[in-house]
Amino acid sequence: MEEVEISIGEFINNIEKANNDKHFEILDFIKTLNKSEIKEVGVLIKNGVCFKTTHSAYIVYKTKNFKGYQSSKEPIFNSIEFVFYNIGNYKVKYIYELKDSYCDVFHKSDFDFIGKGTLKYIDFVGNCNYIINKEPKVDSEVIFLNNASDWLKFDFNQIIEYPRGQILGEVKVKQSYHSTYFNLPIQSLFLESDLLENHFKKESYDKFTYSKRIMSLNNFNAHIDKGTLYIQCSYDYYQGDNSRDGFAEFSIQTSELITIANTVYN
Repeated sequence: MEEVEISIGEFINNIEKANNDKHFEILDFIKTLNKSEIKEVGVLIKNGVCFKTTHSAYIVYKTKNFKGYQSSKEPIFNSIEFVFYNIGNYKVKYIYELKDSYCDVFHKSDFDFIGKGTLKYIDFVGNCNYIINKEPKVDSEVIFLNNASDWLKFDFNQIIEYPRGQILGEVKVKQSYHSTYFNLPIQSLFLESDLLENHFKKESYDKFTYSKRIMSLNNFNAHIDKGTLYIQCSYDYYQGDNSRDGFAEFSIQTSELITIANTVYN
């Protein structure tokens, strides 16, 4: 993989030329930035056996926010990341933004996504604004959303477990005859109290202790068995000064969860 620096004008022209039937709201924002606000523009080129392909690109820009103490304040830089299809002509697959990420740009294999990543565009969806937990990759069709409420906005064909413990909703893209998979954020699902109360079956549930759960200390698991999705949460709570362990498990038919996603949240 090699990195090539290009001008912001050339980059915008390449994107618009390769995607002339698409509109990117984030590109409209980039056009409002002046030269002093743009820190860096880079394109990553992948060296193939017979030819090179344009793998991804990024734009680092200076925000109006600062970090640090008054005497040593530093500007905060965000980066806008473009992921292209593996055909070498700037065809956009995903666009996402990372907050306060200038240092991360130089360590592209190890992004810190906690509270930073926002998905701005998905090819078959269009412009969006979904918080994500992992970097979307050109060679992967799995998107890791942070919020269950966002996950439930998609029209799923099926819900599967792959690999073990990872629950994926499949969306088939008719135009390109392939599927994109959205990872179900189990921790966030436990925060959807109305959804759990109205649609999920309580397999194991102690109303007294569950209401005292400490979300930051929870462990979450999920699996599918014979068409039923089971989600589990182990948690800590205190009874007086004594620490206690708690456990909660809910279940729902995957077909019913698809129906909920297709009707209630859309």
